[in-house]
Amino acid sequence: MIRITTLLSVAFLMAMPSSWASGGMAKTILWFDVPQELAQGGRMINDGRVEEGMDLTRKMLGESLGMNGMAMAYTNLCAGYLHLGQYQEAMRECQRGLKLRPRQWQALNNRGGANHGLGNYAAAISDFMRALMLKPDNEDIAYNLNISRISQRMASPPPLDDNES
Repeated sequence: MIRITTLLSVAFLMAMPSSWASGGMAKTILWFDVPQELAQGGRMINDGRVEEGMDLTRKMLGESLGMNGMAMAYTNLCAGYLHLGQYQEAMRECQRGLKLRPRQWQALNNRGGANHGLGNYAAAISDFMRALMLKPDNEDIAYNLNISRISQRMASPPPLDDNES
């Protein structure tokens, strides 16, 4: 199931696959901004035409995008890989975007999704908290943070007391 929400008419949010341990749905963030082809690639990813959108985004990386455009492209590729459940690849693309723009809350949110998908809940929580520090009123990041916290608790239940056995 995919839920789509508009955020300030600049980004679209896409739900993660329901294969997450908690059964919750995390939201990735795609950038839609100039150049137009990057926006088109992001829309394709969001509309479920993931491979086609990623191909267009990769093609744009061969163009002269500048640092912001490249960071946007890597963030969208990260979201595409998250949509496909390819968390290592998503991590790689988010890292590329964050190398260009370390305070990019969208890439931090998406890297949190990749960490979550890999079962690295502490790292996911850290990424979501950093993204939330940059965008404190963003309900979607807070939602993702809660999913990772719940998943971390579920993955590490407290030890049984000797009196309970």
